[in-house]
Amino acid sequence: MGKKKQKQKQKSQIKVEDVKSDTLMSIDDERITKIIVNALTEYDRQKQEAAKVEKEKERETAEAKLGKKGNKGKFRAVLKILFRPKKYAKNMNAGAGLVRAALYAFYKLVELITLICAILFLAVIPLQYCIPGVVPMKWYLSVVSGVWSITLLLLSRMFRIAAIEVDEVKDNNYLFGLFTAVTSIVSAIVSIIALVK
Repeated sequence: MGKKKQKQKQKSQIKVEDVKSDTLMSIDDERITKIIVNALTEYDRQKQEAAKVEKEKERETAEAKLGKKGNKGKFRAVLKILFRPKKYAKNMNAGAGLVRAALYAFYKLVELITLICAILFLAVIPLQYCIPGVVPMKWYLSVVSGVWSITLLLLSRMFRIAAIEVDEVKDNNYLFGLFTAVTSIVSAIVSIIALVK
């Protein structure tokens, strides 16, 4: 009987050691996986930073060739680009600048129009009682006018935010996509107006 108990003890100890070694192996695998993932993300981050630094250096050398330093010398740089060979006009993004300016002007115009309409809808409510020759509207039309005024005011603020966003966009693909969408909406509106007339 003594030998059986010793064998059972040895078997149970072996099982416990196997379980401990399995959990240690799984912990080590998880830890190794985390280390690898962290190393890969760090590598990607360093690679992106290196590409950003390289792009910045290219832009600075192109600006130095043109004689542009920070905000000084922009006019001189534009004149050089207009009349010098193509090799000096690198990283200028003139097309993106034109699209950005057109979108900014469109959004500001729509903002101004909706703001004026909102002010007029709001001003009509007290003015109908102040001007003697005008017949006052029904009360529910005054409420509708106030609601439209608030709605148009919010819409004008949204176009203001969109204009600010367009000014801050760095991705030219997004900018051209936005310009295409706005152009298609405007063309649809113009075609509907032409059909109605």
